[in-house]
Amino acid sequence: MKTVRIQMEGRVQGVGFRPFSYNLAARYDLKGIIRNSMFGVEFLLTGTADKLNEFYNTLVNHPPEKAIVNKHSISNVEYQPFNSLRIKMSSESGHPRLTMTPDIATCKACLEEVHGRDDRRADYAFTSCEQCGPRYSILNKLPFDRSSTSMEAFLLCDECQNEYEDPSDRRYYAQTNSCPQCGIAMNLYGNISLASSSRPTDIYGCIIRALHSGELVAVKGIGGYLLLADATSMKAIKALREKKHRPHKPFALLYHNVEELDKDVYYSKLELQEWHSDAAPIVLFRRKEYPANPIQTALIAPGLSDLGIMRPYAPILEIISSRFGKPLVATSANEVDAPIICQDEMAREQLADIADLIVANNRRITIPQDDSVVLITPKFGQRILLRRSRGLAPSLNWIPGFVGENEILCMGALLKSTFAIQCHGNIYLSQYLGNTLYLETQDNYLQVLNHLLEMLHCQPNLIVVDQHPEYFTTILGKRVADSFGATLLQVQHHKAHFAAVLAEHNYLNSKENILGVIWDGTGYGEDGCIWGGEFFTCENGEIIRTDHFSYFDQLLGDKMVKEPRLSALSVLYHVSFAKGHLQPYFTDQEWDLYNKLLSQDQILQTSSVGRIFDAIAFLLGICEKPTYEGEAAVRLQTMAEQFDQTQEEIEPYPLTSPDTQQIAQYVLSDIKNDVPKPAIAYRFHLTLTELIGYIARQHDCQIIAFSGGVFQNRLLVDLLLERLGAKNKLLLHREISPNDENIALGQLAMASLRRIKKEERELSIMSLQDK
Repeated sequence: MKTVRIQMEGRVQGVGFRPFSYNLAARYDLKGIIRNSMFGVEFLLTGTADKLNEFYNTLVNHPPEKAIVNKHSISNVEYQPFNSLRIKMSSESGHPRLTMTPDIATCKACLEEVHGRDDRRADYAFTSCEQCGPRYSILNKLPFDRSSTSMEAFLLCDECQNEYEDPSDRRYYAQTNSCPQCGIAMNLYGNISLASSSRPTDIYGCIIRALHSGELVAVKGIGGYLLLADATSMKAIKALREKKHRPHKPFALLYHNVEELDKDVYYSKLELQEWHSDAAPIVLFRRKEYPANPIQTALIAPGLSDLGIMRPYAPILEIISSRFGKPLVATSANEVDAPIICQDEMAREQLADIADLIVANNRRITIPQDDSVVLITPKFGQRILLRRSRGLAPSLNWIPGFVGENEILCMGALLKSTFAIQCHGNIYLSQYLGNTLYLETQDNYLQVLNHLLEMLHCQPNLIVVDQHPEYFTTILGKRVADSFGATLLQVQHHKAHFAAVLAEHNYLNSKENILGVIWDGTGYGEDGCIWGGEFFTCENGEIIRTDHFSYFDQLLGDKMVKEPRLSALSVLYHVSFAKGHLQPYFTDQEWDLYNKLLSQDQILQTSSVGRIFDAIAFLLGICEKPTYEGEAAVRLQTMAEQFDQTQEEIEPYPLTSPDTQQIAQYVLSDIKNDVPKPAIAYRFHLTLTELIGYIARQHDCQIIAFSGGVFQNRLLVDLLLERLGAKNKLLLHREISPNDENIALGQLAMASLRRIKKEERELSIMSLQDK
C-alpha cells in the first residue's frame, strides 16, 4: 500500500470531475480525499501501486466528457492510512492556475426532465446538472463551488441535498443544482393585461400569448437579456427594427430543433456539429429559397442569403420555443452599440419602451456575454468565428507555445474589443466586449477586467496596448500601468493580428519564412497612415512589412466608413473615365469640395482593404448607405456567391501588385462593358486570391498566414484554400476570430516574442563567453 498525490490541471472544474473521479476511485478500492484547488483538482489517495497507476492512467486518458486535461502529475508522498474516500471542501490557498469553464448548453438528460410530465423539474426554467448550465456567467471567485457563484443565494431543499450527496446520482456534487422548491424564481413585468399569475406555467402562457399577438418579449438568458419576437410576423419584426433603431442589420433566430431547421435552411455535417455543440452558438446557415416556415426572411436578413440560427441553450428558451411552435427572432436586448443588458433593474428601465413583456429572474449574472457566432465555409468546411463569447470564453482550449509565468495584461483594440491576461502559466482571452467608443461599453469592459484580475489574483507587471494614442484601451492601459507600476509596451495593430494567427498555430518563433496577409478596415500604422491592406514576412520571430495596398486618401476621416461613395471617389480619383460614373452620386457642392480635398497633400492616407471592398460594393450598386459595420463587404460577398462557376469560367484581373487604383479601374471597366455584376464581384474575390499567391511566390513563402476582419469572408477563404492550399500551408484562425477580437492575444504573443528573443540573445552572449 502507498499514498500518492495526483494533480489535474485544465478545464476540470464545473464539469463533474470530482464526482466522476470519486466513482472511479471507488471502483479501484482507493481511499483518501478529492478536492478542488486553485490549480484544478487535487487527489491524496491510498491504495496498491497497481490500482493507483490504473486509476491515474484511466483518468488522464478517459476524463469526464466535458473536461480538458492540460497538465497532470502523480508523486509519492508519506503513507496515510485513510479509512474512507470523500470529496473534501475546496482549497482557496495559492494563486489560481485554472482554466475557467464556459457556460454549457442544457444537456439531453435535463431536457428530458424539463419535458417530463411527472418529473419534479417539469417546466423548471433553470434545470441543470454537473454536465450543463451556467458556469462562467455566474462566477464570483475561484475555485468553482456553489459558494463561489450566484447560486450561493439559493439553499438546497432536502431532495436536492440528497441528490448532491448521493454518489450514484447524476447530480452528485453538482454545484448549480436546484429545483422549483428551492431554486430560481421568475418575475414578469410589462403589459399587465397579459399576466394572470406569478406561477411559472401561467408566465409561460403570458409569454406565448404575447408572441402570438406580435408583441416583443425580453427574456433573461444565461449571459443577458434577449428580445424574442415571432419570426413569421411582419408586425413584430418591423416593430423590433424600429425600436432597436436597426434598419438592416440581420437578426438571429431561435429554432427549437433540427427538424424545424431542416425546413428552412441547408446545413452540412460540420454546421450541425457546431449547432449541437456545448457552446450552442449562432450558426450561419444558407437559407432555402422557399422556406417551409413562413418566416419574414426579407425583414430578418435583408439582402443576404444566410440566416443566423441558434438552438435553445437554456431551459427557459427550450420551454418557450417548444410551446410557441414556430421560429423566433432572438436578438440581444440592448440599445445600438451598448453592451448586453444583464441587470434586472436596468432591464426594466431600458427595455420598458421596447419590450411588451420582461421576463426576469433572481439569479444574478456576474459576467454578461453575447451569443457566440460561427460560420463554416461551404466548400472546405473551414471554421470561422465571427464572435467568441458565451460558451467559448474566457479560457483557451489550446496552450500556445509561448505561454510564460510572468503576469501580462493586453488591452486589445478599439472595436470588437477584448483583453487578454497571462497569469500563473495560463492565458485568458475575454469574451467579445464591443465598441469602446461608447461610455457604456467602456464601463462594461472595466467591470469585466477588474473582476477577472481580482479572481485570478493577478497584478500584471507588463501592460500591452495598441500604438494608436487615442484608443480607449490605450489610454486605460497607461492608467493601469501607472497603478500597478508596470512596464508599458505598444504594439502595432496589424503586427498583433499577424502574431495572433502565428500563435494559434504555434508558428510564432518559427525559423521558416512566413507570409502574413493582414487585411481589415483600420489600424494605426507605424508611418502615421491608416493601415489595412498589409503584407508581412516573419522569419525567426522578426516581423517585417514588405508590401501593402497602395495608399489612397482617407477622405473625411471616419465618415468614409459610413459612405462607400467616398471610398470609390478616393480610390478612382486619378482615373479620368471614372468621373461620369461617380459624379451623379454627389451634389455639385460636394463634388467640388471633395475633389479639392483630394487634390491636397495633407490628407490622411490609408491602405485599407475594408475600404476597397466598400468602394467595389458601391461601384456595383450594392450598398450606397450601410447601416451596420461590414454591410457593404457582406453584400459584395453575397453577390459574388451568385456567380455560377460551373456555367462559366472566369479569369482574375491581371494584377501583379497590390495596386488599389488598378483593381478598382478593372472593376469599373467591366461595369462599363456590361459584364454581369455577380461575375465582377466574383472576379474581384478571385483576383485578391491570386494576388496573395503571386506575392507569396515573390517572397519564396510556402506558409501563408491570414488575419483581419476581411478573412471572415467565407467565399474568399474557400477560394484561398482551393487556389493556394495545394502548394502552400495556409494558417487561418479557427479557435479565435480573425477580426479585432484577436488583437489582445496578438499583443500578448508580441510581448512573449520580445521575451523569447531577449532570452535567445542572452543565451548567445553566454555561449560566446563560455568559448
